[in-house]
Amino acid sequence: MPHSHRTPNAEARLQNLVQASPMGMHMYRLEEDGRLVFEAANPAADRILGFDHRKIEGLTIEEAFAPLAQTAIPDAYRRIAAQGGTWNEQQVFYTDQKISGAFDVHAFQFEPNRMAALFLEVTDRVRMENELREKTEELDRFFTLAIDLLCIADMDGWFRRLNPAFEKVLGWSIEELSSRRFLDFVHPDDRDATVDAVARLASHRPVLNFINRFLCKDGTHRYLEWRAFPDATGKLFFAAARDISERIEAEEARVRMETELRHVQKIESIGKLAGGVAHDFNNLLTAIIGQMELAKVSLSPESPALRHLEEADKAAGRASSLTRQLLAFSRKQLIEPEELNLNEIVRDMHAMLSSVLGEGIELVIDPQGPKDLVRVDRDQMEQIIINLSINARDAMPSGGKLQISTRMAQLDRAFCEGHAGQCEPGPHVMLRLEDTGCGMTDEVKAHIFEPFFTTKPRGKGTGLGLATVYGAARQHRGVVDVRSEVGKGTCFELYFPLIAGAGLVDEPVLTAAAAKIPRGTETILLAEDEPAVLDVASTILRSLGYNVIPCLSGAVAQERAAQHPDPIHLLLTDVIMPGLDGKELAQRLLRERPELRVLFASGYTGNILAERGVVDDGVEILAKPYTPQTLGHKVREVLDAPRPR
Repeated sequence: MPHSHRTPNAEARLQNLVQASPMGMHMYRLEEDGRLVFEAANPAADRILGFDHRKIEGLTIEEAFAPLAQTAIPDAYRRIAAQGGTWNEQQVFYTDQKISGAFDVHAFQFEPNRMAALFLEVTDRVRMENELREKTEELDRFFTLAIDLLCIADMDGWFRRLNPAFEKVLGWSIEELSSRRFLDFVHPDDRDATVDAVARLASHRPVLNFINRFLCKDGTHRYLEWRAFPDATGKLFFAAARDISERIEAEEARVRMETELRHVQKIESIGKLAGGVAHDFNNLLTAIIGQMELAKVSLSPESPALRHLEEADKAAGRASSLTRQLLAFSRKQLIEPEELNLNEIVRDMHAMLSSVLGEGIELVIDPQGPKDLVRVDRDQMEQIIINLSINARDAMPSGGKLQISTRMAQLDRAFCEGHAGQCEPGPHVMLRLEDTGCGMTDEVKAHIFEPFFTTKPRGKGTGLGLATVYGAARQHRGVVDVRSEVGKGTCFELYFPLIAGAGLVDEPVLTAAAAKIPRGTETILLAEDEPAVLDVASTILRSLGYNVIPCLSGAVAQERAAQHPDPIHLLLTDVIMPGLDGKELAQRLLRERPELRVLFASGYTGNILAERGVVDDGVEILAKPYTPQTLGHKVREVLDAPRPR
């Protein structure tokens, strides 16, 4: 409305409005010389700024409010007073001796060369805004720098906000993750559980310690452990996840190691039992074989009983072979290690294996191992290959392919720890036999190295083939690794340390005796705690002309030796006897009779004898069961051996 139309009442009401306004008001007049002079202020201005504005009436803006002289505000006010228009500024900060604060300012022309500035103190609001901004910036920095994966997502399955840790852990960019539903990145096996977790959040319940697998950009999956909380609306949730893949992998490795260790301990326990059975059986076989040989000597070549004794002798031989298999499994069989190249062993067996496998199975020999040597027993290595080849043949009744190869292998600590410390990191030669047969289930794989375990029909196998392989490999400080799937074949990998890692202490296997048994007249002190073995050994040695002093224990042997004034040429003693064992007996007698020769006999050999401290350089051992020929030749060999200087 034009100024001339205002009524006195309207003017009064306007004046009342200015006086009652909660906003402060300053009014200025622009002089012809450019000075901007302060004219008046309303009561709110006095209240807001805390002083009586009448004291500054007639002063220029620079005189009235000196801190404004260094700002653009005076020139802005002059321009408005002269030209009109408006000027708005939020958060104008003003400080002098009496006033300190932030103000929102709105300036405008209300008459020619006159202008007004409305202002409201916003110090508290600015302070709160600044505090909020600082907190927001702190939260943003925390969100950005956190090593955990932080996100805001909705119940419909979309990420709303993600921190950079997602990119670092999963490899996807934030844009890639936000462009797809998060279930698209969850492992298929974990999706149902993830859907259930989101449903729990939608029902206003938190989700704690929830684990699922998230797809990485390289195609792998990482295990994430989540803690999530719904917002008050139930439409969003806030979640933090931690990559626990290494923890899961370490736990799985620990479980595998414990499982492997339990399996090894089980095999070791069975091995000790098998070794004990073989020891006792060898004692019985020694007596049986010896008595049969003595019986055959007493019969004429035309005797009908001779044929029956020959058949019994063959059966005893098969029984002796069975005990050797048991000892091989329990790693107590005596072996003759040599420095050999596995490539040559594999190549030399080609013709024999082709015959064993038959025409329906393709045999591929691929020896590419190093020229370096390993310290192994040739017969046992050949037995390992034969046993595994026969198993492969039986797994391919309709034909197939068996590949036997050697390779250089560098075993690392993780592999060795995964096999319960059965091997040490370093260079090894790998012997691999891989077939295309029917394969094995996990349940069968868990038992394949146990003696007498077999999946073959009754009468088709002893169940000692793979047990023998396991024992022979371990006796050579090797390790066996097997992979197999039903319908996809089986692969056995055996690792043997190179020659630098060798050093087996087992003594050579006794060779077969010649047909003619040498004789002698020396005195032999015989200590044996098994009466049947003592009887047959005494009979055999006496029949060969020796003077025998039989004793049923080590203590009796020591006593008889003390009572015998004449020379004793040989002590033939069992190693393991109750009370005074063979080693201690030999040590005691040698102190009194240093010229005494010693021959140990035992159904235990190998590791057990090493544990007893018997297997050393120069120690002579006669393995049970033995025949009269073996006994006679070994006794003569020990007696005739030159004495060390």
